[in-house]
Amino acid sequence: MAVAPRLYYDVSPEGLRILQPSHHAQGYQPVLVLLVGPGNVLEAPPRRAVSLGPGLLSVACADGWVVLLDITEGVARRTRLQTEEVYDGSLQEGNQGRGWIPVR
Repeated sequence: MAVAPRLYYDVSPEGLRILQPSHHAQGYQPVLVLLVGPGNVLEAPPRRAVSLGPGLLSVACADGWVVLLDITEGVARRTRLQTEEVYDGSLQEGNQGRGWIPVR
């Protein structure tokens, strides 16, 4: 069983950077950068993020969606009220505007 590395994150109006410790002088290196844009994983600015465990991050966005990022699996889901959707691509494709697919 692989153990997910401890990840850190940086939230800004432009998006979200997921970081991991590095041996470089800066201390951290980006693992993934998700930018705000139409059809992206983040369609609205993130307001806050909470780590739910190794490789799992919950992101509350300005448009009312809560996006769950599974870094280990490379997938994203989001919920708002009674709606749940999955991103139509991997997290690595999260800035390509692939959009969301309803699941219920």
